[in-house]
Amino acid sequence: MLAAVKRWLRGPAAALADVTGLSPARGRASGRAIVAMYHRVLPRDDADFRAAHPGMVVSLEAFRMHLDEYRAHYDVVTFGELVRRAAAGPLTGRPLLALTFDDGWIDTYALAAPEIAARGLTATVFVAKCFVESAARGEAFASVAQLRELQAAGWEIGSHTWSHRELQGVAGAELEQEVVGSKGWIEDALGTPVASFAYPRGKYDAASSALVRRTYDAAVTVESGYFVPECDRALVPRIGIHDAMTSTRARLRWRLAGLP
Repeated sequence: MLAAVKRWLRGPAAALADVTGLSPARGRASGRAIVAMYHRVLPRDDADFRAAHPGMVVSLEAFRMHLDEYRAHYDVVTFGELVRRAAAGPLTGRPLLALTFDDGWIDTYALAAPEIAARGLTATVFVAKCFVESAARGEAFASVAQLRELQAAGWEIGSHTWSHRELQGVAGAELEQEVVGSKGWIEDALGTPVASFAYPRGKYDAASSALVRRTYDAAVTVESGYFVPECDRALVPRIGIHDAMTSTRARLRWRLAGLP
């Protein structure tokens, strides 16, 4: 019942924002940064869009609107650049927004990346070794060659582990392979240092987060929240973006403002 009431309230509130120009994102994001989390970007008439988990997909049509909103109101950077700026001093000026994509789906390369490039923006993609290698078998993930293209276009490539395994309870050599081994594999494949990490499905424990902290400059979870100077760099929260909650400009602004 409560969820239904929230959905009903969000409609009028979003409509009001469209009419009045109210932007909670711009009004409340000052002094903190947003790490936006995406998975898949697909046309609404694509069968994969209809089949995808609702929390894992954004329509290409809505994504174009998202990028226009980001470009108008934020400095869009990679996750690594956001971390470096925060380390250098207070975050001042226009709010920062880091675009992040989990898993390295082929549509990140084929559909999202051209739209990002057309607007002069950049992003971070977190890839798992198992997914990258599956591209050679025809699976729907970006290949090493395609990741190199993204890298050449200014994207940051981060690790999403070796096998996309949830890290809770993983220990010893297996944990080392997932966290450290994946970093080395990407660095060998792409010829560049890897400084950022994303926990598969956001799962971690004290041992895995400690190893991530020793291995990477920073890492993201799926927990909802903002990047603030005092946040734990190994457990950075993000704002999840999916189609149902961000299909209009006003709903996107509401989502970035941290409203349900």
